[in-house]
Amino acid sequence: MLDFEEILARNRKATEKSGFKGFVPLKLVIFVKSIFPLFLLVCLGFTCSPNLINGLDSQTKDSVSRTQTYVNWVNENTIDQKRFERGPKENFTVYYNHVKEIIRLDRLIKDGAIQKEFKFYLLNNFLVYSENLTSNTAKVKNHCLLDAKQHYFSQEKAIFAAQKTESYKNCDQKAILKFEKKPYKNLEISQYIYKDEMAIIEKLKNFIK
Repeated sequence: MLDFEEILARNRKATEKSGFKGFVPLKLVIFVKSIFPLFLLVCLGFTCSPNLINGLDSQTKDSVSRTQTYVNWVNENTIDQKRFERGPKENFTVYYNHVKEIIRLDRLIKDGAIQKEFKFYLLNNFLVYSENLTSNTAKVKNHCLLDAKQHYFSQEKAIFAAQKTESYKNCDQKAILKFEKKPYKNLEISQYIYKDEMAIIEKLKNFIK
């Protein structure tokens, strides 16, 4: 198992040495021009419902807690980032640490009535956490369907997953705020999810080489 405390301590020391003090992400502002949400302006948060975490065995609970700590650290201590266009329907942003390692990768896909946003968090080139948000305005007539999933990984396999889904008449700010507060539920883990998501990450890495 990866020693997150040791890695965080090492990263903090290197970050301070570089003179970078970290930053607090700007508050997200949502501009709604239609019923279609702009996912880059939506924040879902990185913690699951307490009842889900408390229901885990001690080892898994500890791993999830350590991962959440690391994810929060990444969000506040990204040294550099670069944005790339991959065709008219897709773009992604790569976030680096102080030694130019990729520690986070965001991917946004827009395809008609469907938009998908993915966030991947890496530690020593291994995937430790991912989340994705899908919006579909065509599946249910005159409604917007929002679906969010979270996956936690350890030793190259998923150890915990959660999901929430809700349908709204309009994907406006009010609906999105309601969705943020909606609790997650346990999601059955796919044995292939780590391999599938790492395949996506490798393709994006190859694109920027």
